[in-house]
Amino acid sequence: MKNKEWIEEVLSSTNKLQRAEAPAELWQKVENKLKAETKIITLVPKRTVWLAAASIAVLVVLNWMAIRNYRKHSEQISPVESIIEQYQLN
Repeated sequence: MKNKEWIEEVLSSTNKLQRAEAPAELWQKVENKLKAETKIITLVPKRTVWLAAASIAVLVVLNWMAIRNYRKHSEQISPVESIIEQYQLN
């Protein structure tokens, strides 16, 4: 019961507070700063975007070819032969 009374007392204590008032010129200062800070948006040229897309496409194709070649090569050689070849034991 004490807990509920304490909660009500704390909540009702905010009723005694007064709302803070901002100076009249504050809003004008904020507006002036926002107007002064105009942001310049620079767009990336289409050519640059296409070059980046082409580069990514070439990278994907080269990776795909490398993986395919690796799989083909690894299927032909047994694991023991691969170790022998890797450490040049022959």
